Amino acid sequence: MDNLFLSSLNIGEGGVIDKVITSNLKIKRRLLELGFVSGTRVSVLSRSSLGEVILVEIIGYCISIRKSLANYIILKK
Repeated sequence: MDNLFLSSLNIGEGGVIDKVITSNLKIKRRLLELGFVSGTRVSVLSRSSLGEVILVEIIGYCISIRKSLANYIILKK
């Protein structure tokens, strides 16, 4: 089964976070502190012109993250 990554969503799309996958504990901890935890709804609001930064809405606030970090966040299908 293919994974659906947050980085692959288009503007206006959303989903529910399944898990954060990375062996780097510092990055994983930071993403979890920002609210990227299993069961949380997230949606893409916009992208930078080159697509390297993604503006998302999560638990009532907006946050911009790099596409490289969004590649660690897997959504439920």
